[in-house]
Amino acid sequence: MKNKTFSILTILIISMLLLTVFGGYTNAATNMKEPIPFNDEISYLENEDGTLTVCKANVNITNATIPESINGKKVTRIGDFWECSNLKSISIPNTVTSIRQGAFADCTSLESIVIPDSVTEIEYEAFLDCTSLKSVTLPKNLKEIDSYTFFHCTSLKNIEIPNSVEIIGWCSFQGSGIESITLPESVKTVSLWAFGDCKNLKSIYFSKNIEEIYNTTDGSAFGNIPTTQLTIYGYKGTVAETVAKDLGYTFIALSEIPFKDIKTSDWYYNSVKFVSDNKIILGTTDETFAPNNNLTRGNLVTILWRMEGSPVLGGEQKFSDVKESDYYYEAVKWAEKTGVVHGYDTGRFGPNNNISREQLATILNNYAKYKKKDTKVQADLTKFTDNKQISSYAREGVAWAVAKKVISGKVNGTIVDPQGKATRAEAAAMIENYCNYVGR
Repeated sequence: MKNKTFSILTILIISMLLLTVFGGYTNAATNMKEPIPFNDEISYLENEDGTLTVCKANVNITNATIPESINGKKVTRIGDFWECSNLKSISIPNTVTSIRQGAFADCTSLESIVIPDSVTEIEYEAFLDCTSLKSVTLPKNLKEIDSYTFFHCTSLKNIEIPNSVEIIGWCSFQGSGIESITLPESVKTVSLWAFGDCKNLKSIYFSKNIEEIYNTTDGSAFGNIPTTQLTIYGYKGTVAETVAKDLGYTFIALSEIPFKDIKTSDWYYNSVKFVSDNKIILGTTDETFAPNNNLTRGNLVTILWRMEGSPVLGGEQKFSDVKESDYYYEAVKWAEKTGVVHGYDTGRFGPNNNISREQLATILNNYAKYKKKDTKVQADLTKFTDNKQISSYAREGVAWAVAKKVISGKVNGTIVDPQGKATRAEAAAMIENYCNYVGR
């Protein structure tokens, strides 16, 4: 034992000497030198390729802004901000390509984060136990939601998975607050306990391209979720149907999108598919959706009326420009009686008038109030360069819609385009967002 101890000590001494000769102490976990302080918020390490990894300067930081470069060297990685329990916000530049293992684990005050599209890798446990995290914008080129990425993110109710992700990793959303999730066509694999212990998960949508949903004697992708709680939506003949039946979950079959004027590469494809599958927005014909056509008031009240279950109310409606033979007749009557959409002082409803984006946001806000949803949250509209173009009556509705991710900005989020006419494609996207982030 004495000789063995001596040998180990000898190896350690030789190793330390080699490290001293060849460049100093190296962090074993990252294969990088010890962090160099940059300011009170962050420090950095140099990568092998000469770029930098940024990490915390101290665990007590509350806000951090990551620069694109430090001393002329590009910042490409986000490293250790683990256990920064006071961290509320962090700004990440579009030079960053990787977020490392456990980067924000136990950042229990972090409520939202926007990850730029330059990021192609988010390593496992990146947001583990971020219990206050409510909003995450994922990059469009991400290939995998790694293991334990959003483990126990109990405040995370909704998230949009970009149409680039192929794998939902082990325990990636386990114990999170996810209520409903739509997996894009790119997703092929959903791993063990990916959604295990998700006490609020009511529905999950699979595309026809899903190849594997973990389900063995070791467990499933939906561990500990009661069979009465979850509904699985997917295509007949796929593993989604097989797993749903094997595990005893309700399975609802989806259909192929029927519209010839919609391509899978269109930004609104998934949204059109969602509203079509749920029979919320129908096509203009059996084979066309007309995504670029403007949305009218008659269209919109019919959409909301369908979301409400197409109720038929007694009595007559009061508008001179709405006839009983019109497709929107019952919808207009319901909208007026519930206060979701009002007519004009002229006694007309204007069913063929086009809807602006701010009007659409305002009417969805009215609908949320009617449904007794949370409408108190308000976003800061000054981040949009055209915020002064928002009408006074619409500011509350737009601020709510932005805060709830019902409406997003245009031109990389710099403008909200309040006076722009809403298209049927935009309406489909906003309705899908409403269903996902506010709830039907």
